Amino acid sequence: MICPNCDKEIETGIDQCPYCGCHFPISAKQKHEQERIEREQKEREEKARQEQLRQEREKMEKQKRLEQEKRERLEREKRIAEQEEQKKFEQEKQERLEREKRIAEQEEQKKLEQEKQERLEREKRIAEQEEQKRFEQENQERLEKEKQAELERIKREQKQREEEKKKQEAIKESTPKEQITQNPSKQEKSGVLCPNCGKELSNDARFCRWCGTSLMNNETTSEEPFAMRLCPNCGIELSNDARFCRRCGHKI
Repeated sequence: MICPNCDKEIETGIDQCPYCGCHFPISAKQKHEQERIEREQKEREEKARQEQLRQEREKMEKQKRLEQEKRERLEREKRIAEQEEQKKFEQEKQERLEREKRIAEQEEQKKLEQEKQERLEREKRIAEQEEQKRFEQENQERLEKEKQAELERIKREQKQREEEKKKQEAIKESTPKEQITQNPSKQEKSGVLCPNCGKELSNDARFCRWCGTSLMNNETTSEEPFAMRLCPNCGIELSNDARFCRRCGHKI
């Protein structure tokens, strides 16, 4: 509407010009129009208020939803971090257990190898001891056999000498004295025996031509039995004046 005083455009439904302060009467129609305008204005304000409230409510709900989502995201990230931490801890625990298991297996393997090595060394020492014992036993048996064979040989030689002596005595007894006196050359050829080696020598021999033993104090050698000594260690035949064994060196 237009103010009748200042000709300026003013709002419809007001009774005073906001520019010049001029009052002008309002008709019923204008009043009704003014009320309608006020009512519409109130409705628009109410709608605006409602819209503002709705927007604020939506904003609050959105903010609340965002906060809820944020909390859920944080909780989810926290659960994921806890799960990863738990998984990492379990993995480290598993690795530690496997490492300890490998170390225990290595120690057990090392211990088994050490025990095996010790057992092999012990078996080797036992085998060496048995081999040494067997060698010593074989050596002892061989020495015993050699000693027995030497004793048997000496006994056979002694037995042979005794038999020869008996044969010579039998021949002497069976030979008449006249034949002995008639054949003095044969009596001289009968000879004597060396007291050391037992070899036959001539009657006028003063030393043995085989071993060099003196025969000065053995004039009755042919008539007396052969003197013999045996080594107490190896059993070999020795002379009466021997002080050491000529084979093993044992003191007589």
